[in-house]
Amino acid sequence: MTFKTKLLVVALIPALFAINGCGSSGDTYTPTVVDTAPPAIPIDLGAEALDSGVVVLGWSQNTTDADFDGFKIYRVVDTRMLELTFNPISDNFYTDLRPVHDAKNEYRVTALDFTGNESEYARVELYVEPHDEPSLLPVEGKP
Repeated sequence: MTFKTKLLVVALIPALFAINGCGSSGDTYTPTVVDTAPPAIPIDLGAEALDSGVVVLGWSQNTTDADFDGFKIYRVVDTRMLELTFNPISDNFYTDLRPVHDAKNEYRVTALDFTGNESEYARVELYVEPHDEPSLLPVEGKP
């Protein structure tokens, strides 16, 4: 084999890998499409403050996105935003057991897909009345 032939073979090797890929099965390389589209915004968000001092949120289930992963819930009071769910939830309701009493609570709900894209938020505001926390009463008895 002459020098020119060796040079031609060495030059063709990268082209063969580009066409056939590096796999031993001979599979061709197919570029993947990255999902950057967020899921639909949650709709019909509502909130109710119960006499027990908790707030119940509810909204319509996401039926439009095949790659839907769940919802995230946030609470905003004044300028402080707190993420209430650290992992996406699949339910279309949420109970905030510790809302800020005697204050306007704003709740934001977003939808997430499996790629991690997060929708714009739906929001609802409500004033939570002052609420007395139940106190512990001493119980008499033997230890």
